Amino acid sequence: MGNLLPTHLLRQLNTDARKLSATQQFSKAAIGASHSKLIDTTIRGDRTYWLSEPNSETNPTQQSISHEMLSLKNTFESYFPILLNNFEGHYSHYPAGTFYKKHMDNARNKNNRVFSVITYFNEDWHEGDGGELVLYSPDDGRLLIEIKPYYGVTVIFFSADFPHEVKATQPDRYSLTGWFTHK
Repeated sequence: MGNLLPTHLLRQLNTDARKLSATQQFSKAAIGASHSKLIDTTIRGDRTYWLSEPNSETNPTQQSISHEMLSLKNTFESYFPILLNNFEGHYSHYPAGTFYKKHMDNARNKNNRVFSVITYFNEDWHEGDGGELVLYSPDDGRLLIEIKPYYGVTVIFFSADFPHEVKATQPDRYSLTGWFTHK
């Protein structure tokens, strides 16, 4: 946990996500595998905008995040004996009052997600605003840590190991959320 991305990129991500949200380009987030997706706001209330594969038409902010994530992928591969695919991710927008109940990003190894990566860009976040990411022990389910979604903070964890949730937020909450998957 810490600041991973440069300040100028955080500003660009924040601006990009808020513009996309203001022009209603986010979609209601679903749960389940690709063949059985379900929208259930009693479990998850956020909205998402999936990043596209970088190409000549990709906006500069998304090209920059792809470059940063490629660098992080190379770092992971230098420390762990695994070959990873590139980052796949989305902007997340949690409107006031929304949450995401306790879940796993790779429950029972049903997908190929290895590392979960979340970067927050909430500039004026205050104590009591909610929206914390809560990580639980994979062994006994006890609370390990609550992470406030402060501007610039990046959280990385093993997708198949840590149950987690997002507590209800009071103001709108924005992040870049994604995964590195194994080949």
